[in-house]
Amino acid sequence: MAKRVAARAQVLAVVKANAYGHGVERVQHALPDADGFGILELEGAVAMRKRGFAGPILLLEGFFAREEIPVLAANRLATVIHARSSCACSRRIVPRNRSMCT
Repeated sequence: MAKRVAARAQVLAVVKANAYGHGVERVQHALPDADGFGILELEGAVAMRKRGFAGPILLLEGFFAREEIPVLAANRLATVIHARSSCACSRRIVPRNRSMCT
């Protein structure tokens, strides 16, 4: 529907709580036309990338530890910054010209 109204728009399918028990993998296969996915849990986002999904993946819960930032980068995951502590953490790790926060 969205693509009919706005042909150039991209659609992110939002999957939370392991698709309420159905599993992220099943949802990924059920929605082949989604341009990308918004996933709540880091583990589900990484698993989707490992299954070969190359499109955008947005981690909706953000990250909670600085050790997660390399995982985000290695898997090309975008993330939500919802706390000042996450923003400060990213500034210490990510080079200034590539900061996750502005």
